[in-house]
Order: sequence, then C-alpha cells, then structure tokens
Amino acid sequence: MSEESLRQSSEPVPALARLGVGGICSVLLLTGLGEAVVSVSRAPTNISTLGFAVVVVVASVFGLLFAAGKLRDSPAITVACIAGAVLVCSGLGYLGMDRWLVPLSKSKWLVGRGVLLAGLLAITVWLALGSSRAGWRSITSSVLAALPLVVLGAWYKFAELRPLLTASTGVTEGLRLFALVVLACGVLASMCAVIHYSVRAFELAAEEGSARREGRSALAEASAR
Repeated sequence: MSEESLRQSSEPVPALARLGVGGICSVLLLTGLGEAVVSVSRAPTNISTLGFAVVVVVASVFGLLFAAGKLRDSPAITVACIAGAVLVCSGLGYLGMDRWLVPLSKSKWLVGRGVLLAGLLAITVWLALGSSRAGWRSITSSVLAALPLVVLGAWYKFAELRPLLTASTGVTEGLRLFALVVLACGVLASMCAVIHYSVRAFELAAEEGSARREGRSALAEASAR
C-alpha cells in the first residue's frame, strides 16, 4: 500500500468499519486471554505461546480503541498493523503449541484466527480504497487471479496432487514432469497477477484521492477570491 492511500482521510471512518473492527477484536481479545490462561494453567508453562497471546491481547485493545473512535489517524494502516500483529503471533503461536487448546484442536484454532484476520484485512482494503471505482476493479481482478491458487490448494487438500507427485516411467513420466513445469509456471503467473493488481489498486485509489483533494483545494481558493 502506498503512503498516500493510507494517510489520514478527511472523511470520518464509516461506523460499519468501526463496528466490524470492534467485533473482531472483541473475539480476538477473549481468545487471546483464553490462550494465555491455558498456557499458564498447565505445567510446564508454554512461555512462547503465552508471549504471543499477550501480543494478540494488546493488539486487540488497540482495535477496540479504534472502534471507539480514539485512534483516528490513518485508519487503514492502523487496522493493517493490528491484523499484521495478530497474523504473525497466531502463526508463531501455532508452531509453538505442544498440545490442544480445549475445546479446539490446533488446526481448528488456526482456521478460526484466519477467518478473523480475513475480516480485518477486508476492512483494511475497504478503508484504503474508499470510493475509488478503479481501485475496486483492480482489486477484483486480483481476487480473480487468485482463483487458480484456490483450486490448486483444494486439489492438494483433497487429492494431494497424487497424479502429478507419483513417479512413473517412460512417456508417462515425461508427461508428468511437463505437467509439473506448466503447473509451476501457472502458479507463478497467478501470484504475479495477484501482487500486480493489488498494488495497482492502492495506486489508483491514491491517485484519485490526490485528484479529489486538489480539486477541493482549487475550489476553496476560487471561493475565497
């Protein structure tokens, strides 16, 4: 995201966005506190999990302050920082867990955190793009470009790519290797398209925002004369 698209907006933060951040961070706060309690309630204490849980709790508190209207500067980057902190701590906390968190398994806990993070990231995009139609069209193109990756992930999840990962002989082996190369090129192209359209979306939003501000400034100067 460009600095221009994330700086403080002259327009107030939408109430729905603040409500969404408040709801998500409330859940994160409760789960972070629960994770911390579980970490210290069983011997030996899982220090790494406890530390990451504390960071999630602190990030959630900042999210609640944002929802209450206490943090008004650069709303998009504020939510992005909260999401980033939760993302890193959730991933590292998952790796450090050596037991299940009652009543959820590690995998289900991580999926739940992923859903909450997706909500925060969606709000970040909303706040950053605002009313930029060109930006929204570009971000839509990014989502469409990611569909092959989703299909590939589902294939790996349910079929484990057995036809392509199972070694063979002769012509069949050559076709398998060729298919793997084509698949790798497709994945790389999809990832490049996702990154390109995502970055371009924020650039377009920044350009439109700058044009609107310049137009308002020119109008104000004309009115003053």
